[in-house]
Amino acid sequence: MRAYYFAKGRGKLAPVLATLVYDRLLGLMALVLLAFLGLSLARLAAQGFVWSNQFSWALAGLTAALLTFVLAFSLSRWPRFLGLIDAYLIRIPLGKAIGHFLFSIAGLSKYGLLSLGLLGISLGLHILTALALYVTGQAFGLHPSFMLTIILSPLIFLSGILPLSPNNIGWTEYLGSLIWASQGLGQGGDLWMAFRLVAVLFSLSGLIIYLRLRAGALSHEG
Repeated sequence: MRAYYFAKGRGKLAPVLATLVYDRLLGLMALVLLAFLGLSLARLAAQGFVWSNQFSWALAGLTAALLTFVLAFSLSRWPRFLGLIDAYLIRIPLGKAIGHFLFSIAGLSKYGLLSLGLLGISLGLHILTALALYVTGQAFGLHPSFMLTIILSPLIFLSGILPLSPNNIGWTEYLGSLIWASQGLGQGGDLWMAFRLVAVLFSLSGLIIYLRLRAGALSHEG
């Protein structure tokens, strides 16, 4: 939907879509990195963290995801590999369009320092979101552990990539409850419900802007 509105009237859907997908991939990589660092910290230094086989598998999965990201980034900068992909894609239906899209994403990987900076920005935003979750819990009297919030929240944020329900309502609360309960804490579901309520209240500002746009009180360029 973002790509459609950005490209509307400009006829540049492929590069716009590639840019947005690349942005999402960097955001996902930052979230995986944060979850990996959190679980590593929990295993090495966090007191009171109940380590189990499930979290061991989670750490192994996050490690594999990070290695996949690094491998994909490296291959996207290798012209010979891209040539092989292009030679294969032209043989299948819609291969040319798929190739154009993939090569647009691969072209963005050339900006290594910029990608690294964007990864750092995304990592910072995820950390701020985890801090917002902790502050929300304090405000609602749930008193979550600061260290556990920083460690566990990225694992639950990652559940957002699974489209199991509209906006993952219900699924996120269930998973939050389950993960917090694994550490002997029973307020995980309440914490995520409170956080979602705060997020909804803040998102109402976007609804106000949308209604003013429909009424003609604001320009789209503004």
